[in-house]
Amino acid sequence: MNTGSENSHTKASDTTSAQTPVLPPVHHTREELMHMHAKELLQILDERRIDHTAVVEKPDLIDLILERCTH
Repeated sequence: MNTGSENSHTKASDTTSAQTPVLPPVHHTREELMHMHAKELLQILDERRIDHTAVVEKPDLIDLILERCTH
């Protein structure tokens, strides 16, 4: 038999795992970002759950980071 306390415990743990930690803004300049590997740029976006699937070129990744991760 399923008790009410078991259900509430399951729901609480699901909610906790779904929360995203708030990451600090990126403080790199465009020049610093240009010297980074594309993999590092993608990691910055992935950590912040920013969709980059339509972005192919490195300068476009940098634009996206500067636009969405520096505020």
